[in-house]
Amino acid sequence: MLRMASWLLKHGHQVSILTAQGGFLEDSIPEKAENTIVGSSDFGACIIPFWKYPDQVVQAIKEADVVFSMSGGGCTFAYHLMRRFSPNGVLLAGVFHPNTGTTESQKHYFDHVFQHCVHDSNKVYMNEAIREIHRHRTGKLFEQSRLWALPIDPTDNKMEGGKINSSTILSVGRLTRFKGYNWYMPDVIKALLDAGMEARWRVIGDDEPDTREGFKQEIIDKCEALGVLDQCEFIGIVPFEKLGDEFTNAKAFVGMGTSLLAAAASGLPSIVALCDDTEGRTYGFPWEQPIGCVGEWIPSIQPERNVHSLLQEILTANRQDYASLQEKSKVAVTQHDLDLQMEKFLGLCQSAKRGFTTYCPPTNRFILSKTLRFGGKRLASLIANRSTPAPTSHSLPNQVGS
Repeated sequence: MLRMASWLLKHGHQVSILTAQGGFLEDSIPEKAENTIVGSSDFGACIIPFWKYPDQVVQAIKEADVVFSMSGGGCTFAYHLMRRFSPNGVLLAGVFHPNTGTTESQKHYFDHVFQHCVHDSNKVYMNEAIREIHRHRTGKLFEQSRLWALPIDPTDNKMEGGKINSSTILSVGRLTRFKGYNWYMPDVIKALLDAGMEARWRVIGDDEPDTREGFKQEIIDKCEALGVLDQCEFIGIVPFEKLGDEFTNAKAFVGMGTSLLAAAASGLPSIVALCDDTEGRTYGFPWEQPIGCVGEWIPSIQPERNVHSLLQEILTANRQDYASLQEKSKVAVTQHDLDLQMEKFLGLCQSAKRGFTTYCPPTNRFILSKTLRFGGKRLASLIANRSTPAPTSHSLPNQVGS
């Protein structure tokens, strides 16, 4: 989003960013971009008719030539505000996660908006794998939908990635369960050490804020149980502009998403980890992925390679073979070049359809359903509490002195 905003501003476009919450990137948003943090409550209240929104939010929707949503919630928010304030506007629905918009629409109001209200030709998938997942889950072909790879700027990190004499395997990303490499990498490090190889795992990232997972401590406990904690470093969050140093001092990278692209663009030999995989399976190196794929499962193709063997290949490579891996990594990500992808994005904006295919069911039905569900749970809880006998006096704890 930040790369897109910077590029559009540089090329004479106006940019307004509406988010539910600011997040840690809030201070990095370009100064010329209008940035409005709507707030989680107001963001979710888009389904309520006549809800009062700040003037700057309404103004941004009214004046936009194109509204580009980047999540299921964002798509629903944009849809409802556009129906109120810009019914003939253009809504492009970006799909950057396999789970966006794929539940049965009758059960999930947000996904009903994506599936039934947005023109198929205005649905923008970041790669073929996610579109195939959608086809598999919904039974719809989405034949007119578009593909648009994540844009990266190869000049973000000007330092050369990859050091043949290093033994460091780098991973960058949130310590969350769907990034399954966080769970299997301690096993991989142990296997490499048991095979007599030098290997260290350097982890950049931390638990997600306000999460209940607490996954980081589980990973550390696993490292300790396997006896590899001394070979694993948990660095925490590192500023983006410092990643170049990390890429330079590592020998290999294991991960997914934009951090994978940045590592490969620097020339650091990289292995593409798969979402939700905890066994170390992979489709291979970046140049072996379908167009635009950065860690997604492909329903029609089973991964037949494993991270452990590919790391062995990198760690034991001679200078010539290692240099070849570096060059292949750089070439593989040229499809994500910022200028190339942003020109394609402008083409998507120009060819997008106005308005919507249909209208969502009345929101009052959705609100009523949610209210009844909450009320039913509350009533059941009250009944359960009433039916539980009160403790007798002799069973009460002694409160003296407490």
